[in-house]
Amino acid sequence: MDVRVAALKEQDEDGHTIVHWMLMDGKKEIFNLIENLITPTRLYEIFEQKSSLDGFTVFHLAAENAQVCIFAAMATIMPWEDFCKLLEIKNSTGGDTPVHFASFQGHLNIVQCMLGDLSSDELTRLLGNKNNAGSTPLDEARLSGSDHVVDYIESLLEIVGQLDGQLDEDR
Repeated sequence: MDVRVAALKEQDEDGHTIVHWMLMDGKKEIFNLIENLITPTRLYEIFEQKSSLDGFTVFHLAAENAQVCIFAAMATIMPWEDFCKLLEIKNSTGGDTPVHFASFQGHLNIVQCMLGDLSSDELTRLLGNKNNAGSTPLDEARLSGSDHVVDYIESLLEIVGQLDGQLDEDR
C-alpha cells in the first residue's frame, strides 16, 4: 500500500483518521492537498474508511456539515462508480447513508450535488436505501420537516417513476 494512503487511513484512539478530523474542524483545504498527492483511483480507499467510533465516512461528515465543495470536487475527481459507492455506505450507529444525513439535515445543495447527475438506476437504488429504522432519505427529509428536500427528492422519484411506490409505502 502507498505510504501516503496508509498515513491518511491511520486511525487515532477515537477511530478517526486525519481526514475525518480535518473535515470536522472545517479544514476543507486538506482535500486540495489530497487531490494533489493521491491518484483519483486511490481516493476511494481513503474516503471509504469508517470511524471505528460511529462508522462515519468522510462523506457522512461532509453531508452532515453541508460541505458541498467536498462532494462537488469528489464527483469530478474520482471515478463515478466509486463516488456512487461512497454514497451507499451506511454508518454503524443507525445504518444511515450520506444521502440520509443530508436529507435529514435539510441540506438541499448537498442532496442536489449527490443526486443531480445520477442515472435512473442509481437514483432508484440510493433513494430506496433504508436505514436501520426502515427510513429512506425521503422519509428522513419528511421527518425533519425539510420540505425543500422532500420536494426535490419527490421530483427525482417522479422522473424515474418511483414516486407512486414510495407514497404507497408511506400510507
